[in-house]
Amino acid sequence: MSKYEWEKGEFKIPSAEWSELKSRVREAMNKSNLDMFDAAVALYDRVAARVKGIKNADLEHIAWDEIEKLYPDTYYRPSSLTDSEKYDVVHTVVSSEYKNGKTKTRLRKPLKKDFPRHGNNVTEFSNSDCIVTFDNASRTVVWNVPENNHACERARATALGKAFFSALGRVAWTRGTGGTIIGNDEYNQDAGRDYAGGGGSYSKDSYGPDVKPKHGSSAYGSGFGRRW
Repeated sequence: MSKYEWEKGEFKIPSAEWSELKSRVREAMNKSNLDMFDAAVALYDRVAARVKGIKNADLEHIAWDEIEKLYPDTYYRPSSLTDSEKYDVVHTVVSSEYKNGKTKTRLRKPLKKDFPRHGNNVTEFSNSDCIVTFDNASRTVVWNVPENNHACERARATALGKAFFSALGRVAWTRGTGGTIIGNDEYNQDAGRDYAGGGGSYSKDSYGPDVKPKHGSSAYGSGFGRRW
């Protein structure tokens, strides 16, 4: 069942926690990029072997077939790559160009710069589902998920989403710090049509010194102070 949704949150981070928060997210993303580069190299080799000697092969279809073989997603054992990450890997190996009214695809050998190792000067991470932005001047970090079908669920399941909420959950909050994630979805908007002022954006998660942890909190749950 479809569920179009979005969410956004801005968080003020204590000065003593700022560098550590960025470091946790950055190192997690560097590991993810290394894993995705390895996946892209393996995918390129498999697609190249499969299309050798074949003219006008459907490269994108073959690439998706091979990535699912490399990283199968089953009920009992989820893939180590999310759908978003598979998408990035496939479209690194198979590039598309629209020209003269036609879309042409070509097989492209992945390079390490496609999945770079970030230094401490990086101020933004993004994928096809979400964006995390750091503002060093104000020590604020923004989590943004543009509206799409099951967008929030997918975004929080990506390597970036997991890294961000894991790092946020370990912050030792102080007075004047923290923030709230607000969002909306099509069901809330539809239900709100029955009464004046209904269907507006709602609070989803809050983080700060006065926020009590919810039972079972995780990357998908609500905010809390530092966990050890």
